[in-house]
Amino acid sequence: MRAVRIAAVLLLTATFGASAAAAQSIVSLGLQGGVNQANVSATVDGSDVDPGNRTGGFGGVTAAYHFSHKFALQGGALYIGKGFDPGGQVLADLDVNYVDFPFLAILTFPIGESLFAPRVFAGPVFSWRASCNLTADPGDASGVTDCELDAAKTFDFGVEVGAGLKIGKGVGGLTLDVAYNYGITNISNVEGDKISNRTLMFAVGWLFPIK
Repeated sequence: MRAVRIAAVLLLTATFGASAAAAQSIVSLGLQGGVNQANVSATVDGSDVDPGNRTGGFGGVTAAYHFSHKFALQGGALYIGKGFDPGGQVLADLDVNYVDFPFLAILTFPIGESLFAPRVFAGPVFSWRASCNLTADPGDASGVTDCELDAAKTFDFGVEVGAGLKIGKGVGGLTLDVAYNYGITNISNVEGDKISNRTLMFAVGWLFPIK
């Protein structure tokens, strides 16, 4: 009988704990945008190449499920410019735009009653190529081609890690983040070449809690 009572107590504790967690959970919608520095890790014709950074921008929407004020899972859709500019021995210019779909786990660390809460996040990013232009010689307009068959594949996959600061009470408020997107997919359609996206992002966002 004692074992039954203990099991009943544990079951009730787990049930009320789950109910409390559900009561505390909040859904939020958000807007996010910023600037980014894009480049690639590239091996062409068996040699490593180091093109110049391309400065771009991004913007889109996010949606998150907050299990508490400290932990959330967030998805999003961001339109972002990537690629590279001429640099070093690379004369080509690659301008490729994606719609990124990041799925992030976010840990937030509230500091007492302060409005400021540091946060860290990480997760996979799935990308769909929206447009692409490759300029073999930036000084020659006739050298501009689309990338359907020449350079970039339609899909990309990477991992994003970052840290930032949330300003505001609860789960809502302003977010200031720095993130790095490490591309894993070889986006090159040219056999033997290997090109992977690398993107440093500086983001500003706003979260709107929805009960």
